[in-house]
Amino acid sequence: DAARVARTVAGGDLTVAVKAESTDATGQLMASMGAMREELMQIISRVRQASETITTATAEIANGNADLSQRTELQ
Repeated sequence: DAARVARTVAGGDLTVAVKAESTDATGQLMASMGAMREELMQIISRVRQASETITTATAEIANGNADLSQRTELQ
């Protein structure tokens, strides 16, 4: 089960359910894999937010440049 979860996460699917049903070494491994999956989801969320911020800032800069160019031509 741990190998299946690892393959699924490695393939980019972070929706896989991770269940730690025991407290032995295998259960601890599964719990750690679940924590890893959660952290990866948070990292991806932060990267997406940063990307959206960059996209917005880039559009604002482009609009400012176009405005400046137009005013320069009028001068």
